[in-house]
Amino acid sequence: MRLRDWVTRGVAVWVSSIVGAWGCGGAPVEPPQTVTAAPASTSSAGLVDEVGPIEAVPAPADLVVVGRLRSPDAFAKTVSQWLNLPFSPKALLDKQFPAFRDLVRLDAPVEVAAGLDPAAITSPKLGVALSVGLTDYAAALERLRSKGMVLERVSKHMQFVALGDKLKCVVARANGVASARLVCSDTREKLDALAPYMSTALSTQELGDHDLVVRGFAQPFKDRFGKQVQWAKSMVPGLVAQLRQGDDRLDAAISDAVYAVATELVAVVPDVDGVELRLSAASQTNSLDLSLGVLFKSQNSWVARTVASRGGDSAPAPASFWRLPADVEAAFYSAASKSSERWTPLLNGAVELAGSGLVHLGAASKVFDELLQSVRGVGEEQGATVYAFGSAAPQKSAKTSDAPAYYLAGIEQPADSRTDLVERLVAAYNDKTWRAAAAKRLDAPALTKLPPARALPAPASLGLPAGARLHQLHVPAQTLELITQQLEADGSKDTPKSSKKTGAGRSDVKWSIIALRDGERSWVAWGPDEALIAAKLRAVLSGADDQVLGANPALQRFRTEPAAVAGFVTVVNALSRASSLILGPNGAMPVDQMRLVMPNQGRAPVRLGLDAETSGPQAWLTVGVPAQAMEDVAAGVVAIIAAGQDAF
Repeated sequence: MRLRDWVTRGVAVWVSSIVGAWGCGGAPVEPPQTVTAAPASTSSAGLVDEVGPIEAVPAPADLVVVGRLRSPDAFAKTVSQWLNLPFSPKALLDKQFPAFRDLVRLDAPVEVAAGLDPAAITSPKLGVALSVGLTDYAAALERLRSKGMVLERVSKHMQFVALGDKLKCVVARANGVASARLVCSDTREKLDALAPYMSTALSTQELGDHDLVVRGFAQPFKDRFGKQVQWAKSMVPGLVAQLRQGDDRLDAAISDAVYAVATELVAVVPDVDGVELRLSAASQTNSLDLSLGVLFKSQNSWVARTVASRGGDSAPAPASFWRLPADVEAAFYSAASKSSERWTPLLNGAVELAGSGLVHLGAASKVFDELLQSVRGVGEEQGATVYAFGSAAPQKSAKTSDAPAYYLAGIEQPADSRTDLVERLVAAYNDKTWRAAAAKRLDAPALTKLPPARALPAPASLGLPAGARLHQLHVPAQTLELITQQLEADGSKDTPKSSKKTGAGRSDVKWSIIALRDGERSWVAWGPDEALIAAKLRAVLSGADDQVLGANPALQRFRTEPAAVAGFVTVVNALSRASSLILGPNGAMPVDQMRLVMPNQGRAPVRLGLDAETSGPQAWLTVGVPAQAMEDVAAGVVAIIAAGQDAF
């Protein structure tokens, strides 16, 4: 099936759920009919109705969600042009439901509302209603009557009709863009609760100028279920008792952690005001922009205070972001923090829990103490950081891999923190104390046979500056297989004997890490191929325009648009890995082959961001998908479907 057919069928299902029910339970739709509408002041039943603005009905007390798709026709037209799919809801309506093409307004907003089910006491259940615009109230009633539908007058502005067994609807006079609306739900009770508000008030409510907005309200949930959160905190002593290990220091650390989480949960629930989703098809940038926000109304919790403080940290991408290799498939940055001390209590608790756990397991040592202190130091840093990953150049003999071939991380300041952390990680891995303790506790003696990692100055052959450090780890496949067998032996004292088949199906683990200082920055690169990661570091250090991100015109908005965390990913690798999952490793489409079927070679960056606003405060996750990326996704999906049909 072609992608166009999939899209058309999907939209057909959506339209048929409302409009299709007018066709008497799926019976063939009659040809277009000429309907003579009743006068505006008279219903089809001959009863006098009022005209003009209708008094707005207040929102139900248990309303938790409202949403609006501003113009289905315009939105579908924009996106279909980007995907090069000649499709519109109007054309589908004309083809599938010609008897109603003159009654449904696809240029008017489609709206949704949901309220809490009054009968739901222990867990939330929602009642949902959907509203579509109609061209004329009286004409809609006349059309329904001509189809043999039974209408029930519920008010001077509204008449009820059952469209099939599962859809309960009203045709209502409405305020807003459309003078009439069809509002439907799955039960009469939900419909009666929501339809008056949806037709008179929601239709004129300001929700912003986005193509799609969905807004959720937290207060009804808190009013109904807030006591359950307090009740959950009362269970903490029992949970702490179950987690006790008979070690005073470890038990105290566990207790502190559990009580801290419970206290924060109780504090953050009252702070939350709601959530909001926004979606816009931005024609000026040719991108589909999505934002998902959590809105707070107070700052009594650590989460809300942290969001508020992070709101002052937003900044454009730092200089190190633009020095990342030009061919990375994903790159992100985190702006420098002006209030990193807010993380100190959390880091102290985590370090104490880890340290006491190591002591309890008999794996504590000075090496691990130094590592934990280094981790805490990195967590308290204020400098901007960057992170990226990518794949190796395609080779004819190479197999498709689900994992990136190299990773890069950098921090603006201080220059020695990350390089010191790498040294301490390697020292901790090589420490014999934890190996002996783990081997005894897990009944896996082979853990003591793990070869140590090597730490040495980077060889001159790698072309890196003086002071660069190379760390190498090589674990043979046979050792990995033996450890796996022992861990899966479920406590059996019989240690499997190695044989020629041991390690079959596994590969040796080879991993290299290179850390170096670069003035006020530090860089760490890691991956299985030390020559490749060294080459990426050389590109970073050279700053040549043809080797780094700075010359990419699609990323220039990161120079001016501030964010707390932001970056991008490309779609080609995601689809290549998806093909591996769908078609299996042997049928997967390698990255270079996937690029060939994509009009833009899968290089268009999909923007991601995480930002905060001090007012409120508010936290927002943003995604920007350019039209070129959507084109590539459509082409890649078609190619995967075609490959699957050929394979099966």
